[in-house]
Amino acid sequence: MIDDLFDQKKVLILAHRGSGAPENTLKAFDRAAEVGADGIEFDIHLTTDGTFVVYHDFTLKKIGVPRHLSSMTFNEVRKYDIKGEPIPTLEEVVELCEKKRLFMNIELKTPSASAGKKLAQFLKDYHLEEKVLVSSFYPQALENLMSHSPKVAIGFLYTFPYRRGFRYAGKLPLFAVEPFFMFSYPPKTFFNILSQIMQKNAVSSEEKKPTFTLSFLQNKNRINRFYHLIMSSLRFISRMKKKNARLGLWTVNSAELALLSVQLGASFLITDKVQLLKHALRRRNR
Repeated sequence: MIDDLFDQKKVLILAHRGSGAPENTLKAFDRAAEVGADGIEFDIHLTTDGTFVVYHDFTLKKIGVPRHLSSMTFNEVRKYDIKGEPIPTLEEVVELCEKKRLFMNIELKTPSASAGKKLAQFLKDYHLEEKVLVSSFYPQALENLMSHSPKVAIGFLYTFPYRRGFRYAGKLPLFAVEPFFMFSYPPKTFFNILSQIMQKNAVSSEEKKPTFTLSFLQNKNRINRFYHLIMSSLRFISRMKKKNARLGLWTVNSAELALLSVQLGASFLITDKVQLLKHALRRRNR
């Protein structure tokens, strides 16, 4: 059961779309198990004939097919592959995860009522209602799912904090809050991280001076806006934690950020660097 897993007081390391390329494929999920991930995070879409397929984007444009997955049948989707790997079904991923003992954080990419109902039935059929975490950027998608399967653990994802989302999601029985990692940190830490990222991305060479400046941090209006966004996020996280929601952060790809996240109370981390984070947390616990 999902409560038993999270009550072990262990910080779970989830492989972001699997481990290694091509992402969101059975090969990537199998690799996640090999490198020691506790589970995987992946994305699902519903085809027109009612099959959940695992893929990140809403369209297949990246592989040269500018069509929405939601407008395709499963057989149409299955005609294409990602660097030789087929686009898997949710059923295939579940079978692999049960075999490899991987926890599943499923991101539902559509807020449609039909997708929520279909997923609820799928989880019931596979006896997964109390074993997986279903997350979404859309509170409506989570509400649709819960209306058909109230036992399922749900998580609210967000990149930038927004009041409407907080108001809506805050009324749901969230199992987890899943912000983009920087919006879980205090303002001073946020801007320190942002400054480091901007400096790291600065373009420089022997002939040129850096062309990227820290003008972002010199704009008072922008800083004020982000300060309020951070505080809004922290208040929401605090409110949901009082209701026993777990904190999960994405995408945490450095040992330093992993340790900081754990100090701030994260229960699980979604990462592209499974081995790096597991090593960092092992060293911390010595």
